[in-house]
Amino acid sequence: MLRFIGAVVLLWSATAFSFPELDPLPRDRLAALADAAVRTELAVVESNPDGTMKQVTLVVRVRAPVEVVHALVADVGGYVRFVPNMKQSDFQRDANGQLIDTWKLELPVSSFAGHDVYEIDPTSTGSIRFHSL
Repeated sequence: MLRFIGAVVLLWSATAFSFPELDPLPRDRLAALADAAVRTELAVVESNPDGTMKQVTLVVRVRAPVEVVHALVADVGGYVRFVPNMKQSDFQRDANGQLIDTWKLELPVSSFAGHDVYEIDPTSTGSIRFHSL
């Protein structure tokens, strides 16, 4: 069975953070992207009226039940097992109880490192939201 995964990635820089309300793509627009998602992953980049980043929605077609996909994505520390070139992904709680991932991605021409804060709905099909610090 094929499933479509739509994820909203919120890009926000702040140490004390509360997640803004998600603005997911309407179902009809997500369905319109479904055919293209058969061939490749998609990213819909949206800006605020002032030109700053609003959000990025990722659309990927996955051949797995949604519960399996949720469990995989919720295992942030396990990203090194399935994200190509991910060399480090350490998942821990900070002093405020927030879930923090410290990661490093190594590519032939460069490498990237960062810290992300996650909010993971514990239900098997719930939302997973994150932002970069």
